[in-house]
Amino acid sequence: MKATLVCVALLVQLVAGYIESVAANVDTAVTRKQAAFVPLVAFQCGYRNKYLNEDGRWVDDKSRYATCMTGKLDILKYCRK
Repeated sequence: MKATLVCVALLVQLVAGYIESVAANVDTAVTRKQAAFVPLVAFQCGYRNKYLNEDGRWVDDKSRYATCMTGKLDILKYCRK
């Protein structure tokens, strides 16, 4: 009986480890390239603006000045340039 319980416990741990490894690989850069690219920007007052490039990495804006944009039209103008 003890041997059966030990085998079941080991099997449960193996399955749980496999599920964790699959979950860790769900959101990789490879799957992001297959999906349609959605441009994203990030603003925080006092910090340089950031945007998401096509590789899925956050990149600092080339401007050396930090801007504080809160209006929708300001953000749209930023995205267009």
